[in-house]
Amino acid sequence: MTAVSTYDASGSTQETTGTISASSTALTLAAAQDFADGEGILVWHVGAANTLTTPSAPGVVKVGVGTSSYTYKICALQAGGGITAPSTGTTVTQAPDVLGFDVDALLSVTWSSVTNAVAYAVYRDDVLRMITDDLFWNDNGEPAVDSFYVPSAIPTVALPDHLLSEISSGGGTTSITLADQATAAGTAVRVIHDDSVAVQDTIDNATDGIVEFGVGTYLLSEHPAIDESTGLTIKGAGRTLSILRENSIEQVPDERFGILNIIDSDGIKLVDLGFRGDKGTFSEERKGLFVRNSEVTIRDCEAQWVAGEVFYFDGDFEIFMDNCVTRDCYGNAFNPNASNTTGDLTMIGCRGYDNTLAVQLLTARRIAAVANLVEMTNETGGTPVLIAGVPNLTYVGNHVINCNTRAATVNTVELGNVAGQTEVGGVFANNLIQGNTVLSAGVPLKLTDAIGPLLIEGNMIYNNGATGFESTSIKVTGTNTADIVIRNNYVDSGTFTMAGVTIEKDTVPEDAVKASDNSYRNLNGFTGVVYE
Repeated sequence: MTAVSTYDASGSTQETTGTISASSTALTLAAAQDFADGEGILVWHVGAANTLTTPSAPGVVKVGVGTSSYTYKICALQAGGGITAPSTGTTVTQAPDVLGFDVDALLSVTWSSVTNAVAYAVYRDDVLRMITDDLFWNDNGEPAVDSFYVPSAIPTVALPDHLLSEISSGGGTTSITLADQATAAGTAVRVIHDDSVAVQDTIDNATDGIVEFGVGTYLLSEHPAIDESTGLTIKGAGRTLSILRENSIEQVPDERFGILNIIDSDGIKLVDLGFRGDKGTFSEERKGLFVRNSEVTIRDCEAQWVAGEVFYFDGDFEIFMDNCVTRDCYGNAFNPNASNTTGDLTMIGCRGYDNTLAVQLLTARRIAAVANLVEMTNETGGTPVLIAGVPNLTYVGNHVINCNTRAATVNTVELGNVAGQTEVGGVFANNLIQGNTVLSAGVPLKLTDAIGPLLIEGNMIYNNGATGFESTSIKVTGTNTADIVIRNNYVDSGTFTMAGVTIEKDTVPEDAVKASDNSYRNLNGFTGVVYE
């Protein structure tokens, strides 16, 4: 067993401020803290010059009216941590006094791209509200962002990159010597630990096949990778005790999209680890765990505050996930790459809480999801659980409860017809879909061009609804709906709407009432429908 501390990983979040001159390695700290010789260190805004241009003033469109005014400014972020001066502010008057989805009041902010910017910081009234790599953001009244690597208060001038270095000497004192010179001078700049090099060195030199993380938070401004390895185990002290945390907005190199990356490897095990991104950041390119063309077991791991896809699988993979958790993440919780996967995924006993986007299970040879929980997903425009392009599906005993969709026509669970992938075949059985809310034309369970053969059996769908809810509990639509069986499901209210299909009359409950749209309503719940 090789501990990351062997290679001087600190696992510490202690920090202070420091002062350094340009072209100097002498850093004076405000407090010694626990910095030690040989450890990695990140000194803010004393690195390479900022070469980005200042963004132009944003456009702002309001939805709703009121008596309030808001001013929005944009800063562009450079790969190494540099940040531009803010744009000219755009002020909106007579704007809603309360912003939020529930009151249908928001401010839509857009801006122009800046060459070589990796992301943008959006400030409302000079307070950080969002970090994103998009060129738009809808302000729905989100609170101020307490970012780990972007200043919460708006900068007044452009700032250079951070300096990643190693402590050569002076550890334990306030006068330390760095292995690398500062490019720019800095006075009272932030100084924090960085374990990127130590973690990668441990992975590369773990000849006994086990990498051990002790209790601590390991700050990573670069992206460690397990590349072309066999039989390596990465083990922590517990998913809330050993945390791998993203430490900067630095642009990710090729194939290192995640906080941890596994590429072209077999027999890899991750156990008792946590992955933590930056709260308030959204970037589709940033992942929690990124796996490509690898065979991996992930057990008792947890991800929080991840900006993009949380557990992301690409290429020809074989993944077994057991008792893993995602919470407070902005991206999709469990997501095979919709355009490039031929893998197998098994998920047992995994839970997703309070995530903004969805669970997407797309384009894989086989997916088995058993006894998983999706709760309190607040979806901004997609479906909390979406499955498509999976010819061999086993989705059994899962719970999807208390989720909210935030756009019309969005469904709670949808099978089929996403990203050009239509086929879903297998079993969707004994699942619970309860207490979810949808907007206009949304339904709890929708099948679109689900080719089959597919069995929908023994599911419980009840206590779902919202304003504009179309009173449809299971909706089947599209032209490729042959070879699908729906039977023995419990529905407390609603209509089975089945467009463009033939229903075998003798399988419909006697008390069902046929409507003009060829659907059936049974207020006591459908107990059996089979059609072909």
